[in-house]
Amino acid sequence: MTNHSWRVSLILIFVLISSIYLTPTVVAKLPSWWTGVLPKDKINLGLDLQGGTHLVMEVETQKAVEGTLDLVATDLEDSLNTAHVRYKQVARIGEDLVQLTLYDKGTAESAQQLIKNKYPEYELIPPFEDKEFVVLQLRMDKSIVQDRKDKAVAQALETIRNRIDQFGVSEPTIQREG
Repeated sequence: MTNHSWRVSLILIFVLISSIYLTPTVVAKLPSWWTGVLPKDKINLGLDLQGGTHLVMEVETQKAVEGTLDLVATDLEDSLNTAHVRYKQVARIGEDLVQLTLYDKGTAESAQQLIKNKYPEYELIPPFEDKEFVVLQLRMDKSIVQDRKDKAVAQALETIRNRIDQFGVSEPTIQREG
């Protein structure tokens, strides 16, 4: 029995001390004698208890551009195979180039025509020779790069908005920054 009475006494002491520290938060006006001896500061609520959070997320827009160029390279490979144009390699080079390495100038002309028809919005850099190969490069226009970056940000915003709406947040403010 003695063991339980200590536990109960200890719990009551903690409840009393907690009530004393919680009083300034609950009571607006404290008596004058309170401020001299007992705690007078209110408990500061965390951001989540105050009613909101502020998150800043970053979208890797350059990765979106690179992903688009990777898709163009894959599509170009498929188109060249379908047209029976022999090539050595199609790959994304750097941030805004797709490079096509061909075996000879004859296939370079047919590949240029295919690229001009399939990707008219991309800039086709004139072919040059690299050892015994002919190299064509396809560059994304700056406006297309910016459009792809804007679409990546818009898609990220929409995804975040949909996920937050799933939880029924009362007044979410989701906006682009920067």
